[in-house]
Amino acid sequence: MFGAKGPENELGFHAAEGILFHNLPKLNQSQLLSNAEMDYYVSRYSLQGQAKLEGPLRWYRTRAHNYLDELRLLLKPLKFSMPALFLAVTRDEALPSSMSEGMDQYFENLTRREVDASHWVLWESPTKVNEQILAWLETVVQRKS
Repeated sequence: MFGAKGPENELGFHAAEGILFHNLPKLNQSQLLSNAEMDYYVSRYSLQGQAKLEGPLRWYRTRAHNYLDELRLLLKPLKFSMPALFLAVTRDEALPSSMSEGMDQYFENLTRREVDASHWVLWESPTKVNEQILAWLETVVQRKS
């Protein structure tokens, strides 16, 4: 479903609208996964007896706990001293880079970089992501040398 499109670019999922059930029958296979990768995921989910997404979706169930846990950071904000990289993507409707506004105040040494991709950047542009990380790591290592 993710990354799959119909013959007229219909989507099966939209960050603001959720699953677009009326489009699901129209979708072609996603270009984000090869047949071998899709088969692997299906085999892993099938090990549970009945295909479930419970495991992969557990992170979303922790949102309230994470929120409460992180509230204390507002009372006594931390400032991270180690070098940090924030890699934004240009076309992420679920997590737009605008959500990172203000994060600089929590880092002494924050580098921001950008990749032209969507939420699925690691599938769409793995080489560009690795290039950005490598370039950043080289600057961090040079600073310490």
